[in-house]
Amino acid sequence: MAKKIFVAMMFAAIVANGVSAVDFGKINSTLGPRSFSADIYGGFALNNVGANFEWGLGGLPLTLGLGFSPILVGEYALRVGYHPDLGVKGLDVYANVTLGIWNAFFFPLFVPQVGVHIGVRYYFGEVFGIFGEGGWSFNANYVKAGISFKKR
Repeated sequence: MAKKIFVAMMFAAIVANGVSAVDFGKINSTLGPRSFSADIYGGFALNNVGANFEWGLGGLPLTLGLGFSPILVGEYALRVGYHPDLGVKGLDVYANVTLGIWNAFFFPLFVPQVGVHIGVRYYFGEVFGIFGEGGWSFNANYVKAGISFKKR
């Protein structure tokens, strides 16, 4: 039992040391202020096909965006995201909150939708990348994967 506690404490110390080196207020150089990114994705569970659009807010590690997944059951949503800079070129890790409405087969249902999710993008160059995102939205869990484009 003491060995398990020791291993858990060492793991916590390593994680805490890594997190303390991150400047959570620094602008993510991959995204940047006043930037624009677009994701086109396929999803699992309800949000099958869709797109996200995000704009970087000047001077802050935040984005404001829109999310659409109009085919089958999906959402029309506003997205607010936090993008810390982890110091890895091309890497964009983020956490978003969404607020919108459900839709079915392109028709808005006007049922409120609230969600939270985390994701990661990796840009191979200045424009093109891939992304994955997972999270929870009102009455549904989902996972998305797709391609990303950005303009700074």
